[in-house]
Amino acid sequence: MAMDKRILQGIDFDMAAKALFDIGEALIITDKDCRIIYSNKAAEKMLLTGSAELLGHAFDDIVRFYKEGTYERVESPIKKAVAADGLYGLVHDTVIIARDNTQKYVSATCTSLKNQQNEIIGAIILLRDITRLKLIEKENDNVRANLYSIFASAPIGIINIDAEYRIVQINNAALSYFKKEREDVLGKRFGEAFNCTGCYRSDKDCGITPDCQLCDLKQAVDEAIAFGKITSGVEALKSFVIDGRIKEIWIKLSVNPMYLKDKTEAILTLLDITESKMREKALIKARDYSDNILMPRHAPAIC
Repeated sequence: MAMDKRILQGIDFDMAAKALFDIGEALIITDKDCRIIYSNKAAEKMLLTGSAELLGHAFDDIVRFYKEGTYERVESPIKKAVAADGLYGLVHDTVIIARDNTQKYVSATCTSLKNQQNEIIGAIILLRDITRLKLIEKENDNVRANLYSIFASAPIGIINIDAEYRIVQINNAALSYFKKEREDVLGKRFGEAFNCTGCYRSDKDCGITPDCQLCDLKQAVDEAIAFGKITSGVEALKSFVIDGRIKEIWIKLSVNPMYLKDKTEAILTLLDITESKMREKALIKARDYSDNILMPRHAPAIC
């Protein structure tokens, strides 16, 4: 108590009152019955009303908190603060409806107001209008959702791989190439996840088997992460164990570096060109066969 008195000595209370009235955050003080006994300029601006219409009224009659997008009321922290000493706030995505029917996202810090005998005599609440920040946040969420939707539904395989060849993200097309489920491959190295024959036959991890040293994919990932090199349109014949059988797949591969805040990863785009390669092989075979048939044969020389 003596400490409180020493702190209060020499304070210009008129100046302190003016500072509270002029601060940028909305400040409201209630008594123990949750009736408003003080509001500052920012609070009046946020609520689009004057102090005469606030003072003496129940806080919950003036400031109504709702869950975003609904008319479901959110519990006011004022009642908690007058019931038990503590620091209270609002749930995520809480809004208020101003007198002009505009919706404002708000955050709050509410604490008990106590007298010199340490008895709770009311509550103090700071309200912050975070509408601009929430709209930016939601716009960013929408952009991320749209980008992920494009990533997931793209008709070519896309895989995000880290420096240890572990799969960070993968889209539906890439999963369909290898008949895998997402939960079966995330966090695993590429060769382990898709049963590359080089890893399948070896007791060593993907990236360090003898076959890995000749792998076009490994080389492209290493160069993308280490040197920022872009690899485009490499065609490679790879073999994988799929459904218990070895299957050869022609893949058209591109690898780009992806720069994150504190590291570099790689983005692989894969296109299964096996059918195209088989048709190409069949056409070449048919062309060669036709050439052999149509090639003129010289008559034997007559002596």
